[in-house]
Amino acid sequence: MSQHQHDRLRIRTKALRQHEHLFRCPVCTASMKFAEHSAALVCDNHHSFDVSRHGYINLLAGRSSTKYDKALFQSRKRMNDSGFFQPMLAEIIDVVQELAKEREQLTLLDAGCGEGSHLTAIGRALDGEKPGRCVRAGLDIAKEGVLTAAKSDRDSVWCVGDLAQAPFADQQFDVILNILSPSNYAEFNRLLTAEGLVLKVIPGSGYLKELREMLYPDYGHKQETNDQLLRLFTRHYELVAQRPVQYRYQVGPALMKDLVTMTPLAWGAAEEDITAVLGQETADMTVDLMMVCGRRRPG
Repeated sequence: MSQHQHDRLRIRTKALRQHEHLFRCPVCTASMKFAEHSAALVCDNHHSFDVSRHGYINLLAGRSSTKYDKALFQSRKRMNDSGFFQPMLAEIIDVVQELAKEREQLTLLDAGCGEGSHLTAIGRALDGEKPGRCVRAGLDIAKEGVLTAAKSDRDSVWCVGDLAQAPFADQQFDVILNILSPSNYAEFNRLLTAEGLVLKVIPGSGYLKELREMLYPDYGHKQETNDQLLRLFTRHYELVAQRPVQYRYQVGPALMKDLVTMTPLAWGAAEEDITAVLGQETADMTVDLMMVCGRRRPG
């Protein structure tokens, strides 16, 4: 590591130190602190996790494997930067800003943060009115996603970790974001403050239906619903808000490959169907989402 990289890591670790209260050890659940003279987060039982030279912390207790690779996250970032998800983000920001009015500072966790674009956009929108009012952390099991996030946003706490054993202490987060990603409601409830909110985005039956039909010609007009996901959410939480987010987005040739690469939809498609999609000049895509926001049910 060069002297410049070493100095940058030292500065990043110093910035992270103010948030050490957020963490708990994923191995033994003990509390954690940053070591005095090294870039490491260490628990009371001496389990140690290094801060990477890019500024994120790998808090996986064991090995993991995922098909979500570097190419997927780079494509997803370009799609996010293009404004593909902007209407969805606007709805989320609106809900979170209302909650922020009641608090001096707000702590956000993006559970399944991927390459971090959503959390960064939401956090910066909140900080726009009052810098520093939003403490934000992103967690994902895919190292490549967290690495991409850490390279582009040094104001958030980025962690590689398993949501089933989240490396955070109890009741640390006012808002848990869960955007088009699997949930673990037992862990969410442990991590939430008493009046905290879970904000989940669920894909609707029309989400990317044009891409599905191009990748799977036999798909036809079959409708898939995610009513089960909504029922499961309302079993755990009292609804505070429920908003459909539906719009069309024109994807040009520069983004067509990124659209195909950013989603697992193409993983089972035939090569000739993928080639046909990539040959499209432009395509209008349906974005059909449901944003639900809830508080824990009493008892």
